[in-house]
Amino acid sequence: MRTRKVLAAAMLAVAVGGLTGCTYMGSRGRDALDIFDVGVLVSDHVRPDFAAFMTFWNMFPMGYAHVDGKLIGVGGGRAGVQDFRHVHSWGVVAWGAEQHSVGDPGGDVGAPARYDQGFFRLALGAENRPVRESYFECDRTFVLGWVGLHLRVKLDDLADFVAGWFGADIMHDDIRAGAEQS
Repeated sequence: MRTRKVLAAAMLAVAVGGLTGCTYMGSRGRDALDIFDVGVLVSDHVRPDFAAFMTFWNMFPMGYAHVDGKLIGVGGGRAGVQDFRHVHSWGVVAWGAEQHSVGDPGGDVGAPARYDQGFFRLALGAENRPVRESYFECDRTFVLGWVGLHLRVKLDDLADFVAGWFGADIMHDDIRAGAEQS
């Protein structure tokens, strides 16, 4: 009798899982890839790069970065190799700026986005305020010469990943991703 109940519960779980389809799990996978940008930075030119830069939610930028190369790892919601261009950042705890452009290798990386950072600079009415999403990011970029490491944690995407398991899409990226697939 007990075996029948366990078997019935297992069949019900498989049926419910099948009803959600591949789109649900695909959205969870994309949400998981959005949480981190992590990988090895490799310079693709003769001139060496340098970066010792970190920022906490655009409020406390510290260090300097000048990097043009490739990110090998996970970035922008995708795994693989990506162009990591025009990264020019600096910060002195309360005042700083960041500029970067990321895209597909060999493709158009677009115009670099530049915005102000630091709680003092932002409080004084910065001209180029960061986009809303970047207030929930913590960056770490370390490059010496032609090789380095990059880590960006996006807390809002972490919340979106957790909420997604309960049917919520707080970043509104599941709908967009589903529309791109069709």
